[in-house]
Amino acid sequence: MRDDDEADGPALTSVRTMDIVMALLMLVGSAIVIFDSKRIGFGWQSDGPAPGFFPFWVAIVTVGVTLGTSRTGGPVNSKTPSRGLPSKSIATFVIVSVTDL
Repeated sequence: MRDDDEADGPALTSVRTMDIVMALLMLVGSAIVIFDSKRIGFGWQSDGPAPGFFPFWVAIVTVGVTLGTSRTGGPVNSKTPSRGLPSKSIATFVIVSVTDL
């Protein structure tokens, strides 16, 4: 274990790149859950919610939170403008094309 805080070499990737990769992975996972919820039914039946109702809405909230946090793109105090993910186009793709709404 080393006591100094110096890096052993140059960074392999930036924090922003890893944030974008993680956001894309979250969106892909949410799209899979949304698609599967649609397959098994996510509406309301006569006796209550269908089996995919809660996973569908949790995935929709996950998409919203992921797009919201990725849109900020960095610290709030940053003096440079944010360059997060293009959230409107990704949200349109995930919600419209996967759920056919």
